[in-house]
Order: sequence, then structure tokens, then C-alpha cells
Amino acid sequence: MGNEGTVDFNSSSAVLYTNVLKKNWPLLVAIPSVLYVKKDTIVVFLALTVILLIAVYTAGYLFDFYGVSRTISAAMLFAHMLIAYTVVLQLDKLKSENKNYLILILSALVVSISMNFSRLGSVVFRLFKDKDIGYYNKFSFLKSEVNSTDIILSDNRSNWYIPSYNGKVISSSCADGCKHPLHWIEDYKDRRNAIDSFFMKESSDSFKLMLIKKYKPNYILINYSNIDINDSTLKWVKSLGESTYKENNLELIKLDNK
Repeated sequence: MGNEGTVDFNSSSAVLYTNVLKKNWPLLVAIPSVLYVKKDTIVVFLALTVILLIAVYTAGYLFDFYGVSRTISAAMLFAHMLIAYTVVLQLDKLKSENKNYLILILSALVVSISMNFSRLGSVVFRLFKDKDIGYYNKFSFLKSEVNSTDIILSDNRSNWYIPSYNGKVISSSCADGCKHPLHWIEDYKDRRNAIDSFFMKESSDSFKLMLIKKYKPNYILINYSNIDINDSTLKWVKSLGESTYKENNLELIKLDNK
């Protein structure tokens, strides 16, 4: 299980070695800060940290150990800190020999933040939209309806939110081309396929029952906003237990588990 998960994680991380300079070029601008502020220990520490992280990142590429590519994020973080700190130190020392470099790194900082955090910012702002907050909050009923150790069988998209409130899930979202893989969970791909199959109209009740016996959920959560379930299947699912909650296009069914 561990080896398979590690290989999967390693291969999927290779994408972080593509278009490196397009977003990470400010790293190169930040490092020369040591030459302009030689005696400041904080600058030296930040610069050496950036260099070390870049070395680890580069070694991962050279030795095909792509999992360490994640260090590029830490390198960018420390580079931004190094640039910002250098700017603060140099503001009161605007001599001719460092003025041009100060303008360069300040521009690099602004451009880098706008490039690297524009997408993150859009995601954060989107979370605060009323419609999105309402969608997430509708799962809050789980806090009082289920226990933290209960297993909930639901569609893969809903599974991405459920653990934030209460309970455990069999699989998680595979939206956006599976950008959130669970590398060290055994058979996570089979689990996702099983969840997708469970909520397909063409899947037989006997097949659904087999999945229930295999994963042993305590509850089935039907999100009518995400799935289109026919009446006969819904009737069969409800026959396995009792409906304990039905609101906001969600219905929670507690299984008898006999």
C-alpha cells in the first residue's frame, strides 16, 4: 500500500517541474539580496533557506524523485519574505548603488504576488459568496445527526465536505481531473469508482448491496443537487433503514446494519 501510494504521489508531482521560471523567476531576483545587506543575519538566513530549498527541488528533478517538488512553494514563500525584508532595510539607504536593485526586487515582489496568488485569491473570495456559504453550511446538520466515527456513503462531490462537519467517508471528490488524490489510502481509485457506480441509475440493487456490505457505512446521504436517483432505487435504499434528516436537497438515511 505504501509503495504504491508513494509511486503515485511521486509521478503526479512531476507537473511541478513544468513552466518553472514562468511563475518562480522572482527566486533568482531575491538571492542577490545577500550582496546588498551582508551583515544582516535575517537576510543571510532567508537567502540560505531559499538556496537550500532550490537545491532540494533541483535534486528531485535530477534523481527523478518528484515528490520533493513541493519545496518550490516554501522556496517562493521565503523568497517573498526575503524581498520584503530587504526592501524595508533599504528604504532608508537609497544610495545610487542599491536604488536600481531596490526598484527591481520591489517590482518583482508585486508581480510575483499578483501571478502566484491571483488564483488563490479568487478561490478565497469565492468562498465568501453567499450562495457558496449556504451550500457548505447545509452539511452542518451532521454535527448533531452522526458521530465522528460513523461512515457515510454519499456521492464523491459531497464527500469532499462531509468530514469538515462530522463522520467519515469512503471516498472523496474526483472533480477537476482528480486534483485531490488520496495517495496513501489503499485502493482509493476503486473506492471512487465504487461510489460513482453506486449512484448510477443502471446499477442494480444487488450491486449496491454488495458495496454496502463491503464498505459497511452507517448512513447513506443523498444529495439531490448532485445525483438523479430514480424512485425505485430511492425506495430500495430507504428500505435498508430510516430517514433521519431531509432538508436543503439532502436526505440522511440511517442503515439498520443487520
